[in-house]
Amino acid sequence: VLGCPLPPPKKIKRELEEPRTPGPDTLARESSQCILLLTFSYQLIEMDVSAPTARVNGQQLAQQVGKKVRLVCKNESIDGTLMRVTAADGAAVTVQLTGSGSYATAYLEFEGIVENSSTVREIEHTNFGDTFDMTAYDELCQLSNGEHRNLFI
Repeated sequence: VLGCPLPPPKKIKRELEEPRTPGPDTLARESSQCILLLTFSYQLIEMDVSAPTARVNGQQLAQQVGKKVRLVCKNESIDGTLMRVTAADGAAVTVQLTGSGSYATAYLEFEGIVENSSTVREIEHTNFGDTFDMTAYDELCQLSNGEHRNLFI
């Protein structure tokens, strides 16, 4: 709600850290301007951010040889264990498939190891559907690997 002061982050953190029965919780805070009612449910999840996986387009593969990356691409053809794809920037890339799972949609995200500047070896994949904004994703790749990389894990 615009114009409503939020409680200091430390106060929220202390309240979240108190032992609670799992389930929905409600925080209410009155101010002279409004009442802020925030309902939430929380679950503590451990997340390893020590070695983040870069999101890349085709051009950026050359800087990631030997590293794990995420590549969103469009399926162009499959020949045995090789898939020819188009990356978000229009680059032609070959993905070495594991053969596990279904490659059922036009757009996919591959997590894999970069073998060379135009080949990725699949670790796993996620089907992304038959429509996807590759231009916006290419911009994300450029931002997350460019001057704003410190904003991305």
